[in-house]
Amino acid sequence: YNRSSNQYEKTGENVKEYYYARGEYLTNTNELYKYNRSSNQYEKTGENVKEYYYARGEYLTNTNELYKYNRSSNQYEKTGENVKEYDEVSGEYLTNTNELYKYNYDSKQYEKVGDNIKELEGYYYLTNSNDIYAYNDDHNEYEKIEVNVDDIKEFGEDYFITKDNKIRVWNTQTIVT
Repeated sequence: YNRSSNQYEKTGENVKEYYYARGEYLTNTNELYKYNRSSNQYEKTGENVKEYYYARGEYLTNTNELYKYNRSSNQYEKTGENVKEYDEVSGEYLTNTNELYKYNYDSKQYEKVGDNIKELEGYYYLTNSNDIYAYNDDHNEYEKIEVNVDDIKEFGEDYFITKDNKIRVWNTQTIVT
């Protein structure tokens, strides 16, 4: 809807998904468009988009590159490559070379926080040597937790379930059963 002309005007076609809160849409041809308030129109901000994480303003391409929206420059900038898995909850990504990167809000960049990682789930990761690390909010870092990995049945975003069906939660200092 154009308030100046008092009419609805076509602003996009071939739209696969629309993200109202962010004023963006993704087409069937995997192009991402964002509304520009200054020019009063939609402008292409990404192509070859495999997945869009609208809550965080990031997208992953079919060539495994991660892009994040930079409010200062008013555009998307590449923040990672060779990305195997991205976790929108924790704002982390795992590369094909098993390195884990976490976004640092102070430096406004992704920083490597671990390598040799087999699995990422929310605020936990599991290494190839079967060590489990959980993110400690108080210390702003991942810390190894002493649990036998063979006892774990299932990972959640911020918990895990042991084979004896106990739920364990990491509450910044310790594991709570």
